[in-house]
Amino acid sequence: MSHLNTPPRIAALALLAATTLAANAADLVINAGSASPVRVRAMTDFKSVHNASHFAMHSNDSISRVYGRAFSHGDTTLESTQQFIDQHSDIWGIDGADLLPEGPFDDRRHTLPIGYIPETDSYKFTGTYFTQTLGGIPVFRSKLVLLTRNEPGNPLVLASAQLHDLSSFEIDPQLAALPVDEQPINRSAKQAFNDSAFVTNAPERVIYAGTANNPHAPTIADVAEISVNGFEKYLIVTDVATGDVVYSESLIHTIDISGNASAIASDGPGSDNCEAEVLQPLPYLSVGVQGGNSVFADANGDFTIPHGGSGSVNVNATLDGRWFDVFDLSSTSVEDITINTTPPGPVNFVFNQSNASQFSRAQVNSYVEANRVRDMAIGANPSYPTLNNLNFPIYVNQTGGLCPGNAWYDGSSINFCTSGSGYPNTAWSSVVHHEYGHHLVSAGGSGQGQYGEGMGDVMSTIILDDPRLGVGFFGSCSGSLRNAENQRDYPCSGGIHDCGQLISGCVWDTRNELVNTEPDDYLDILAFLSINSILVHSGDLITPQITIDWLTLDDDDSDIGNGTPHYFEINGGFSAHNMDAPPLTLVDIQPVGLPDYANPNGGTTVVAEFTNVAGTLDPASPTLMVDTGSGFQPVAMTMTNATTYQANIPGSGCGSEVRFYFTAETNNGFTQNEPASAPNAYYSVISAFDAPLVSFDDNFESDTGWSVSGAAANSGSGRWERAIPSGDGSRADAPNDFDGSGRCYITGNGGPGSNTDVDAQTILTSPVMDASGASIISYARWFNNSGNSAVDDQFVVQVSDNAGGSWTGLETLGVNHPESNGGWFAKQFAISDIAGFTANDQFRIRFIADDSGSGSIVECGIDAVTVQVVDCDVCPADLNADGALDFFDVSAFLSAFNAGDPAADFNGDGNYNFFDVSAFLGAFSAGCP
Repeated sequence: MSHLNTPPRIAALALLAATTLAANAADLVINAGSASPVRVRAMTDFKSVHNASHFAMHSNDSISRVYGRAFSHGDTTLESTQQFIDQHSDIWGIDGADLLPEGPFDDRRHTLPIGYIPETDSYKFTGTYFTQTLGGIPVFRSKLVLLTRNEPGNPLVLASAQLHDLSSFEIDPQLAALPVDEQPINRSAKQAFNDSAFVTNAPERVIYAGTANNPHAPTIADVAEISVNGFEKYLIVTDVATGDVVYSESLIHTIDISGNASAIASDGPGSDNCEAEVLQPLPYLSVGVQGGNSVFADANGDFTIPHGGSGSVNVNATLDGRWFDVFDLSSTSVEDITINTTPPGPVNFVFNQSNASQFSRAQVNSYVEANRVRDMAIGANPSYPTLNNLNFPIYVNQTGGLCPGNAWYDGSSINFCTSGSGYPNTAWSSVVHHEYGHHLVSAGGSGQGQYGEGMGDVMSTIILDDPRLGVGFFGSCSGSLRNAENQRDYPCSGGIHDCGQLISGCVWDTRNELVNTEPDDYLDILAFLSINSILVHSGDLITPQITIDWLTLDDDDSDIGNGTPHYFEINGGFSAHNMDAPPLTLVDIQPVGLPDYANPNGGTTVVAEFTNVAGTLDPASPTLMVDTGSGFQPVAMTMTNATTYQANIPGSGCGSEVRFYFTAETNNGFTQNEPASAPNAYYSVISAFDAPLVSFDDNFESDTGWSVSGAAANSGSGRWERAIPSGDGSRADAPNDFDGSGRCYITGNGGPGSNTDVDAQTILTSPVMDASGASIISYARWFNNSGNSAVDDQFVVQVSDNAGGSWTGLETLGVNHPESNGGWFAKQFAISDIAGFTANDQFRIRFIADDSGSGSIVECGIDAVTVQVVDCDVCPADLNADGALDFFDVSAFLSAFNAGDPAADFNGDGNYNFFDVSAFLGAFSAGCP
């Protein structure tokens, strides 16, 4: 090989450094998981107009939240919300005309003020509520909440949805026309409840499409309340066509307790052996003159009864208040006091004065504590549904049904047991707060489950400013039934009481953050956010989307992307339980014209736009973080105009994967990454001198020799099969293929809602492929283990360099993997990067779907398998192909550069500038292999 002296190279560099060109525009990408093409197009259209607004998804890939910067405005709230529905309801795959303006409340109200501001006696938001229908039939537990700010322009800042894409469901007109008939419901109830005595109440015709955590193929159904044995209540949904019960739910929400505890306590979170009883006011109590006027006391128990005359009178009071009535189911009567007095008195009633009976303590303390919860809720939202209804019943000293050792909410009352069998009387502070919390959840139109249990605990946590619920249940005053100071993390797969501690933990940790920044108002802030968040929640699960709700309620400028008044406190509390807030967009970072591959000699240019949003970019901070095989290393980016920065990817091993992401800081030190979750997420390209060549490409439209094995290979459910997906995604399955060709490999293909998930293990193995040299394996995969509370299975990818004689792990998706909730994900790996692996013509790959755990749904898919080969035995700087690097190659480069010939685009970015000169000189200096 001949060599040039340094001066000609310097001269060539000086000659070429004068040329620069503009960068390309960025593309908009929507990751919509298993959404239909119509919905993907609608979501893309939405994002093209509202690029600072975002989607949060349910596990079945329907949109749970639209949030971020305001995405609709209007002269009125109705105009703002209707404009959004008219333009964008198809992001859920529904027609806006199918949204009935009704809320999930007893009075079906359409709008509700949210976020009360006592200083101005006004509300921060208006919630506008809709119920989904189809053919005039309501969809079971569907809900759309549109939250607008009460300010000029009525900005729409949150859409909270529990909606179903029913575009492929056709209503059977004969079934729809059948009248609601209690007889088949009764037959189903009789079978379900083992011939127990029951009463059917208020049956209603619905379309049932499942719930967020248990999707179901749409069907026409009847929903009814069933009272069983006089003390149990259930909600059941029966398929009109078959009479089968497709959904049932107990309306009794209990606190399961065990161990040794004591009686009621009036002051503090504990039982009576842990706390002292003290005199407390009885708010809103009904007090009256016998044969004369009656009034309700105020919040402090004070009252003035209008009365004429000066003679002595009898004044009477019992535990009958404006908002609550106490009923005692033991042999002890509810205390009733009559005092004879001469006007103007005073008349002082003292209930439970002797404090000698658990029965009297239960009466008084259940009344006091229920009013405390309601007062907190009304303080946070005076228009909260049903709370202004009179005479909510409290039943104390129960002995039958679920007693002893229990307390429950049944949809219309709260109930507490007398002591017995080692259990305490359950009518004390934190227990009462919890059970009335269930009523707040129900009245607010949300589901119960783990969410209802958790929010019940939250009420007690805020009222008592104490993380412990049920202090004294286990005998020791240092122990408690549950504790908001915990390490529960999302996702939680335990029982509903245990998992409920996830949200109470978030609230308690947020409380600990707020104590430092808002020492005077932290409890009011927590109450405001907790109470009003119930009104925008759907379903019965605790998910990070609750964090979005809290931030939206806390926000003050219609864009949570730039932060909220208490963003860092809320994020600090919720992120401690893996419920992180969406990252702030203080500086928007957008890649521009990403390269298809990176030159092994270095010099491939990467460009990005850095735009101030709610922060100010530190102009010295934009950095390209690059991993060429030794971890991410910083490469400083150079400003090319006011917002554009660029950097060159360093040299890398030909055929290897090059990973990179962008990072920058604001002038106050806040770090912003793109992708936002970097370094866990990143961009990647293959190191190559030219575009890789495809040696194997299988879209599964024909049989190329793949084989299926494993314990599930011959079973009727869940084995790998090549097919056009016929499901609808309702049972975690992929409803379509990845590349749009039609077919892919999926684990079972039985139609909408069919039980085709994997049982045991099924293995899909490729034919032998030629991956000699520097090769790249790519494929698209679907893995969904989110169809049940148990998330304990795996999806394993392995490769072989000896035609399947032995296997090497490529990737494993297991418990809590971020890509284990469905959706197609395109993956790419450089075979040369696999430790101990030889790229040759005996290459095979296999995909193992494993359901060895219990109680879970596993669905998998594979599509678009490709092997590409990178030619690394090249000498890119030998442009005249004479085998030597000399002046003639420099001359050839100059000619190609001036002519805009692709041969001179050495960094592969489509431009001809200084960076191509630098890349050429790097290749020239490196010599030929």
